[in-house]
Amino acid sequence: MSAGTRSSERYDGGPGSFLDPALSAALARDHSALDLRTTKAAVVFWDISGYSRIADALQHGGTELLRNIQEFLTTAAQAVQRNHGVVHKFLGDGLIAVFGSSLGGPATAVSQPESELARPALTAAAELRSDFTGIADRWVASSGAPDPGIWRVGLRCGIAMGDVHHGRLDLGPMSSLALLGHPVNLASRCCADAEPGQVLVSGRVRAAGAPAFGFHPAGPPRTLKNISGAQQLWAVGAPDEEVV
Repeated sequence: MSAGTRSSERYDGGPGSFLDPALSAALARDHSALDLRTTKAAVVFWDISGYSRIADALQHGGTELLRNIQEFLTTAAQAVQRNHGVVHKFLGDGLIAVFGSSLGGPATAVSQPESELARPALTAAAELRSDFTGIADRWVASSGAPDPGIWRVGLRCGIAMGDVHHGRLDLGPMSSLALLGHPVNLASRCCADAEPGQVLVSGRVRAAGAPAFGFHPAGPPRTLKNISGAQQLWAVGAPDEEVV
């Protein structure tokens, strides 16, 4: 895996805990860089639809499963870091990333315009969606599976933005990097509701991402689990498309 996903990237007090290299470097400069704080950020969730089916079919092929996930997570981490975000956590065949103005920096950092948070997140999502097509094709080509249909997978993505609460939690002999708040929950629900290959975003992300990205309504407003009020979600089109 790349430097962005090495298991050796850990932080004080958290044996086995991953820390994005950008945050690790910030922590080396200033031990308070990961103190609990509230900041405006864009939160992105990714998940591979259909990968559980592959895991079941290859339950005796752990090496291939790990190789596939390593390729995907490495590519995902590179897309995040290339667009100045940080990987918060890997979740099996998915991950969470954050694009925020004071992540790993002074708690008093001046807040960036929302467009400067949303657009890097949207760019990372677009790049990874494009990259995943080639990744999935390579998985099929190398599988040797008698039924190529089990390799029908798609990348789902959800993005939301707003005030998030993040920082290091000291849990006795363990440590954890917390990421809490409404945008985290909403991004997770957007990802869960996305169709394979689709990037779903909140209205706030859509407003901040225009006109660099095109959007269209993803159906009528919907009720999402543990999110108050009906939410109008937006599907992301290609950059420079006309915005609805």
